[in-house]
Amino acid sequence: MADRFAAARAKGFVGRQAEVDAFRRILADGRGAVVRVHGSAGIGKSTLLHQFAWLATRVGRPVTVIAHEPAQPADGSAGNVPTPAHVAPGSPVDT
Repeated sequence: MADRFAAARAKGFVGRQAEVDAFRRILADGRGAVVRVHGSAGIGKSTLLHQFAWLATRVGRPVTVIAHEPAQPADGSAGNVPTPAHVAPGSPVDT
């Protein structure tokens, strides 16, 4: 059953091969790393991060997700102002 799930997950993720290859090189390096993914809304950042987490846990690496949400000041004077990050230890996989 787990093998069928893994195969379905791998088939369901398409594109972003350059990013996945870069992440695989990070995993192969054997050291811990921080991975930052940024871009416009709706381009698949969350899906890509979930794929990274899945790949990492498959090789026994712990995963911690830190989500950052930009905030707009009430007066609109300063573009994006970072808000405190929400840390979700072990998300999406509890490690």
